[in-house]
Order: sequence, then C-alpha cells, then structure tokens
Amino acid sequence: MTPTNAKFVATTSAWVHSSKARMLAWVRTSLQDLDREIALPVARGGNMPVVTGNLRRSRLASTDSMPRAGGREFKADPGAQVTGVIASMQIGQRFFYGFQAVYARRVEEVRGFLRLAVQRFPEIAAAAARKVQSRVTGRNRP
Repeated sequence: MTPTNAKFVATTSAWVHSSKARMLAWVRTSLQDLDREIALPVARGGNMPVVTGNLRRSRLASTDSMPRAGGREFKADPGAQVTGVIASMQIGQRFFYGFQAVYARRVEEVRGFLRLAVQRFPEIAAAAARKVQSRVTGRNRP
C-alpha cells in the first residue's frame, strides 16, 4: 500500500469510528432523555401521575426482552438500572422499556404518560443530536 493510500485508509477509518461513536452517543442520550420524560411527575410538568411513586419505581429497561408485569410494591428507584442498560447498549441492539406494576396499563390508558412521551420522541432525539454535536469541538458542523 502506498503512503497516500495508507493515509486515506487511516483517515477514513478514523472518520467511520468517530461517526459510530457519535451515533451511539446520540442513541444513548435520546433514550436517557426519553426515560426522564416518561418518569417526570405531573407536579414537575410531566405526565407521570405520582401518588406513592410505585408506578414510577416499577419501570425497567432491557436489551434482551420486554420487562414483564408482576409485583405490587417497588422500593428502589430504577434510574440506575435504566441508565446502566442504556450505557451498555451497542449499535444495532434493541431497547425494551416497560413497567412491572400490574396496573401500569390501566394508568396509561387513562393518563397516557408513556404515549405522550413517545410522541415527543422526534423532538427528544433532535435535542439529543444537538447535545451530542455541541460536544464535538473544532469540527465542521453541517
């Protein structure tokens, strides 16, 4: 391989690697922001009805399968679990998000807390893209 070809291959490879890293950062940021939107209580401007906080604490994320409903009382905030799943995601993996509280579906049918957040996903993803892009310094931006 000539020095010119080697430089081209190295430059192209670096560009592909940084593009994949940015894409993954965008996906992770989008999903983390979506989780925040879903879990934001009505009292703080969101759509999640919070009486005891049990429904909010019953949310889970996975890259393997949809979390199953089951159980009545959830003590710990799952924020770290959801964040951990999102942080470990790789490009091409599926993301599953759900609630374990058996009454989550009934609350969703009445309040639409999940549906309303998902409907905002295009806005959330666009904002996440701006966040990720703002982290890139010294580069040409479209």
